[in-house]
Amino acid sequence: MFTFIDTEKTLNDPIVFYTQYTLLVLSPILLITLLFKSAGYGRVSENVSSNSTIMVNDKWLWYSHMIETPFAIASIIYYIYNYENYSKTNIILLSMFVAHYFNRGFIYPFFARANNTPRTPIEVALFGILFIVLNSILQSRSILFNSDYPDGYLTSYRFLIGLGVFIIGLRINTHSDYFLLVLKNENKGYVIPQGYLFSYITCPNYFGELIEWFGFYICTQTTASLVFFLFSFANLVPKARDNYKWYINKFGNEFPKERKILLPFLY
Repeated sequence: MFTFIDTEKTLNDPIVFYTQYTLLVLSPILLITLLFKSAGYGRVSENVSSNSTIMVNDKWLWYSHMIETPFAIASIIYYIYNYENYSKTNIILLSMFVAHYFNRGFIYPFFARANNTPRTPIEVALFGILFIVLNSILQSRSILFNSDYPDGYLTSYRFLIGLGVFIIGLRINTHSDYFLLVLKNENKGYVIPQGYLFSYITCPNYFGELIEWFGFYICTQTTASLVFFLFSFANLVPKARDNYKWYINKFGNEFPKERKILLPFLY
């Protein structure tokens, strides 16, 4: 399973090489940091002192998503335009990456109702923008410049399995996000979600995103995509735990005791 199609060329591409291994080193640091100190945004923002950092509201955060997504797509278009040896396979693999961020940047913000209460530390928002831009460059160069896929790869078992995993994850992620939006808008606030995967875990949206990026790795077989999955894991697991604690603190015994944090029946 853990094979890498881009290893040889990546050694001669300093942008990809240093970016991906910097993220690899930062992943355990991020995981440990967030396990001991909440990022403090969204529903768990009350855990962050407003005197310790500049806080921004949801509207600013969604605007940032609408800025970072064009940057991500523009970086991909730039590399496609400046590199003539790409194949249909390269473009299809990158389109999977774009699909997630197109929803995040151009669709989801128009359905989300902005909360005017400052709830997100500005450093968290800025770090998110920086990561999206750098990771878009990383994935673009890795797939376009450093990965040579054989003829017929799009019908191979590895690609088809990876695509299936990615689609399942994308479906879980988007459905869970919009499910939460509907509940919040209908009830003018937070309630305990019921049904769907929420019967088993607290954060199926994060669970779905992790499935997405693991499927993306299976499809692309690049070191960069695996590092992306590991970094996402380090970021999302502590956030899921924070959300779980928030539900327990807010709803107490009303919150189902059998519900796990992120992995059904396990964690």
